[in-house]
Amino acid sequence: MKKTLNLALVTALLVSAPGPLATRAIAAVVTGIQVSGSAQVLPGVSVVPSVQLGQGLSAPLTQTGVGSLSANLPSVALGSIAQVQPAATPLRAAAGIQAVPTVQALKAATRVSALSAKGEQLRSKDGRPMAAAIASLQTGAEKLGKDESASGRSAVLSTLFHGSRRSGIAETPAVVGSVPSADGKQLRSGDGAPLGAETSGRASALSSGADLGGLETVAKDSSKPQQARVDAVAAIAKQGGAAAKDALIRVSEANPQGGAADYEVHRAALKAVAETFDDIRSLRPVTQAHADEILAKLASDKPELAIFDYDDTLEANSVPLSRETSEALKAAADAGVETAILTDRPDTKRDEKDKGITVVESLESMTPAERAAITLVSSRGTRTLLYKGEQPVLVKEEDIFWTDQQKEVILAAAKLVEERYGRQEYNGKTQELSTYAFSKIMPIGMTSAQIKEAAVFMQTELLKGGVDVQVVGRLARKETDPPYISVSKIDKSIGVVALRSSRNALAQMRDALRFGLPAKWAKTAYTLLRKIPSRTVSPQKMVVVGDQFFDAHVADYGFVKGAPGALAISVGGKADPRLQNIFVWPTQGRIGSTAVLQAMGRKVPSEM
Repeated sequence: MKKTLNLALVTALLVSAPGPLATRAIAAVVTGIQVSGSAQVLPGVSVVPSVQLGQGLSAPLTQTGVGSLSANLPSVALGSIAQVQPAATPLRAAAGIQAVPTVQALKAATRVSALSAKGEQLRSKDGRPMAAAIASLQTGAEKLGKDESASGRSAVLSTLFHGSRRSGIAETPAVVGSVPSADGKQLRSGDGAPLGAETSGRASALSSGADLGGLETVAKDSSKPQQARVDAVAAIAKQGGAAAKDALIRVSEANPQGGAADYEVHRAALKAVAETFDDIRSLRPVTQAHADEILAKLASDKPELAIFDYDDTLEANSVPLSRETSEALKAAADAGVETAILTDRPDTKRDEKDKGITVVESLESMTPAERAAITLVSSRGTRTLLYKGEQPVLVKEEDIFWTDQQKEVILAAAKLVEERYGRQEYNGKTQELSTYAFSKIMPIGMTSAQIKEAAVFMQTELLKGGVDVQVVGRLARKETDPPYISVSKIDKSIGVVALRSSRNALAQMRDALRFGLPAKWAKTAYTLLRKIPSRTVSPQKMVVVGDQFFDAHVADYGFVKGAPGALAISVGGKADPRLQNIFVWPTQGRIGSTAVLQAMGRKVPSEM
């Protein structure tokens, strides 16, 4: 039994052993295992831990908030590994690798004593009984038999071969450096770079002494790994100064017809310009090829929740929904995607004199079946409605207001703004604080840049007081009218958060209305349904589509705020590069939004 156990374990180790030196070490140990009653005496064997040469660095330099950036770096083509011979020469760090946090030379080979023919207790050089090593092998073999997962078996084999600090066996850390050949010369890859050294450009990008030109070249090079290019962007920004800003702008403008990786570098460069130099520039539209890749992903891996703005997104402002878009909305819902329209517009008129067009009026062009398939969230996310035939039914209403403490923080911040930028009265008022909003009149003649600066200043003061809201600065349409800054406690994130936590309740409520639940009981029934524990939809299973994600036009910022990391698509032609995972679409408004809906509603072969 013991012989079978040892042979099975040895076979597994030989298959998974990282290099020829490891194979020799295992073979020596196996040869010395007592099998037929006698033990052989072997000379000491030098065991040199292997270095995995094709593994790239995975830790990014900075945490980007924009998008899923791949951290995978390419493997270096090694040719035949048989060329690498055992050598006691320590590994040396390759030139240009200074940025790696710790570069350590390989420790001297450890001598392991052979088995004794005299029956004495076998020990390794550090004095530990050899029986402990045998016991470790037996334990490992048992774990291999119980663990069916590839990752679990890999972990067991790694522990058996490399040892464990916990068990007292010395462990040599992985080394990133040059690899010596048998004659002591550096082995090199096909491009002439030292084998085992970082050849992607990431290491040079991280070097403190790297020049801007070299960093810019790496960042622009589409053949380099995405993470290496993003790290180069971060290194440029870290140097600061006008030259660094110009380099970042050039990087952002490079490869305009590139794919997904080029777009992420473009995003990283503009984000660095915004955060380092306070110069906010819009992302460019993705190429049509890139957009098609995103649509294909939406078709094959459908989101659980899709949220669309209405005005200038699904349709032009206040224009009834088109037949094509109406059908696409229902197709997406029929494909299993909870499909919602979330708009600033109200669903009812304030009074008889109100000449505005409600969102309910805009949806009258849809058939009853099409309306029944979707969720409508109006008034900037505070009112949720479902349809019962022709009738919109209110199922949820949010009551939003400033707390007393928030009011104090707002008024204190407004006072500081007035002290810094001046006081202006208009129609007898200098500012106004309502139940959930605030606006302050600014002096006539202020420039757009000054208004933006004032908005940033007030937002900073509000954050100090714990009030996290978006402050918007706007110029008046007439130069004779004063500009203003405004804040609101209500934004679309309220509706996004409610939708994410209510997917099951919405489906159940839709069924209840279809089976005859009276509209007057809808709010009570929906409140009860929402109390049933339910999984919140992950941002990674969402898509949000709007048109206002840039500058003073921020009505759709709440989409990203309510679901950080969700796929966000701007069909308005612009987007702030600091917003996470947002893409500017190549087609705008209804055309772009309908394409997204049609992709989600499209059946793929696996669904047919």
